[in-house]
Amino acid sequence: MTYCRAWKKEEKVYMVADSAISKIKEEDFLPESTFGEEHRVYKQYYVKEGLLKIRQLRDNIAVCFSGDVDVGNEIEEHLHTLLDEVSFKECIQLIENSYNNANIEFILLKSSGQNENDIYYFNGSHCDKVNQAEIGSGKDLEYFSRDMTGIVNEFHKAGIDKYYYLGVVMGVMQCYILNNQTFQYGVGGTVTGIVMDSKIHWFRDMEYYLFDDDILKPDTMSVIARGHSVFTSSDLTGSTIMLLNEYFDSELERNPYLQRSMIKILSEKNMFYQMFYSRMDNVAVFTQLNGSTQKPFFKRWIRRRNEATDYVYTFDPQFVQFFLEHASPGERLPTVIEVVANVDDHVDYKDIASIIKEKDDGFVRENPEMDFEFNEFEMVGFDKSALNRIKKSIKKYNNMMIIDFGFLFGEIKRKFELYKPHHEMYIEELDLTQIINSFPHLILDDSFESVHFVDNDFDKWRVIIIKDKNKDIIVDGYHMTRMFERYDNCELIESDTFEKDYMGWLFNLIKSFYLDEHYFGLEKMVIVADDAKSDSLLREIIPGYNRSEIPDIYLLRNTNLLTNMYSCAGMKYAAIDQVIALIMKLEPEEFWRLESEAYDI
Repeated sequence: MTYCRAWKKEEKVYMVADSAISKIKEEDFLPESTFGEEHRVYKQYYVKEGLLKIRQLRDNIAVCFSGDVDVGNEIEEHLHTLLDEVSFKECIQLIENSYNNANIEFILLKSSGQNENDIYYFNGSHCDKVNQAEIGSGKDLEYFSRDMTGIVNEFHKAGIDKYYYLGVVMGVMQCYILNNQTFQYGVGGTVTGIVMDSKIHWFRDMEYYLFDDDILKPDTMSVIARGHSVFTSSDLTGSTIMLLNEYFDSELERNPYLQRSMIKILSEKNMFYQMFYSRMDNVAVFTQLNGSTQKPFFKRWIRRRNEATDYVYTFDPQFVQFFLEHASPGERLPTVIEVVANVDDHVDYKDIASIIKEKDDGFVRENPEMDFEFNEFEMVGFDKSALNRIKKSIKKYNNMMIIDFGFLFGEIKRKFELYKPHHEMYIEELDLTQIINSFPHLILDDSFESVHFVDNDFDKWRVIIIKDKNKDIIVDGYHMTRMFERYDNCELIESDTFEKDYMGWLFNLIKSFYLDEHYFGLEKMVIVADDAKSDSLLREIIPGYNRSEIPDIYLLRNTNLLTNMYSCAGMKYAAIDQVIALIMKLEPEEFWRLESEAYDI
């Protein structure tokens, strides 16, 4: 049982499908779908969410099956192999000859160029080129096929953006499925979709905001497509579901950093489209956010935590009134309102909280503080292009370290010149890898003894050294920039206007760590600095849980008595003296002896 539909609009081909599958035998699985539909036996079949129906085979070819799952998988494997060996026409002929009268039907999309996008329908014995097709049990449900036709036609307008059109069709179809409880008939789970115009494009990120009689008590779901697969998360069920295309994305099952990245995108990234849906009134409001959380009709703030991500929403009363004015609880099709709105002026959560507190003190007690809104702020007047190389390669790494060259190597120079009269050492023998390999053991808080980095392989850290181009540091005739030249994972960024560029680079790297999905596979960040400006910046923008829970961001700085990072109290840090001792390959006894002799203690 399933539902898949493909159709043409303005030479483009669209396809949408659900993710429900039916089995004769019950299987151990999550108790509910992403949208809260109960996994159980309906009539004689066990229905669950669990399969990506739209299977991309090439950049310009995709297929969707209905019928015997084993036969469908077999045909898909044959298609995947045959496409490398024979022409597309021969491929279709071989499938027709091999699976004549099979208990299967499928829709195949193929593009041969910009305006040559075709739909093929296989009915179990032969395959024909068509202008539209639908398969699965959904087409046999009373009204369902007719209502889907109405949806795909109603929301199309000449020249409409292909992603927007696909998004609104998917969103309305999802609400329709929930309203009509079609999961019991084997149609439901998560609606996914693609559009093809010379090549296949998956839908853009979507968030669903579902509520009953109180708009401030929602169930939210995020749905994204990455690579050739789809991922969902739901605060209604507390689950994350991966609907994988195993041909292309099998590494996701094995790579914890890729999995972390997907989970972080689902829980923290601002979605491109949003569908607000009142289940009680059967009214849906669709809008394009494009990552913004500050619209005239609603605003959202985020608080990141280790185990969860919290959101606070506020709504314009007129927006809430939409749902009451257009209520259609007895209808099969939801009333749909498309709202176009520009980004609104940013409102700080503290200002909103002070107003709300007068009416609802409990709300503010439950949500006392939210994170800095990175997506609403830009730092200007610095060289952004210097960060391009870092973004392009960041997915190869598991952690990131940002080093203020003047601070770290200035301290190395000071300590080297202090210790050398008392100990034989050579500057070129210093081992920079120790700055990473031993860092976890230097967190100065007993309550965090168990904290460790997932990967302490120096080569898996992206090390970014930020340097004032006008200030070199030479120790014993050795230019300190040479220390990291032999490491491919180290990137030196120099600036003629260091004060301005350094703050811009630091801000944008932290912003990217929390907002840019290229960086979402990173586990930890270490900042090596000790100055008042860095201290002031971190105080304003670092999420609060870095001070109270297991942090994302650590510091490498001076000890409390010597530091300029006064506002960063509570952030976990390693002391620069002890790390330099390790870089110098000094045993603890040697380090304390040299400290004693150098300072004549």
